[in-house]
Amino acid sequence: MRVLSVFHNIYMGRLNRHSAWYNLVNLIRPMAKEVTPVRAMAERLGIGEKLFAPVGQLSGGQQQRTAVARALHQGAKVLIGDEPVSAVDDHQSRIVLQAINDCCPTVIIAMHDTALAIEYTDRIIGLRGGRIVLDQPTAGMTPSDLDDLYRG
Repeated sequence: MRVLSVFHNIYMGRLNRHSAWYNLVNLIRPMAKEVTPVRAMAERLGIGEKLFAPVGQLSGGQQQRTAVARALHQGAKVLIGDEPVSAVDDHQSRIVLQAINDCCPTVIIAMHDTALAIEYTDRIIGLRGGRIVLDQPTAGMTPSDLDDLYRG
């Protein structure tokens, strides 16, 4: 997917909503009615100016935001992600996590940034050795409350 543009990578989130012919035409010449919502999602995640740039020419953080935008563009009620903000700076991390929370009613993400996890989630479930060792609401929690998860 690295040779395709940001637009095409995000648009792929909804390929199942159209026929193969419609998608092929849109691959060759993107239609305005498809560009508009994709552009809005890209702009929300700070990559709007790269909409028609090949993903392979983007930084790692821009590529990660493109992947998140594709997932959000699907419009699914559940999002499952693994480190969705590992390649972006703190400011962009907050924008991405807020977009995820705004777009998806149910989110399950694996994260190692405990401060962001506490700030953008309702509940933390910690695993060790395949077993749940922590399952608590994040209200009132601090990153130091999670230190035991990273020991041993």
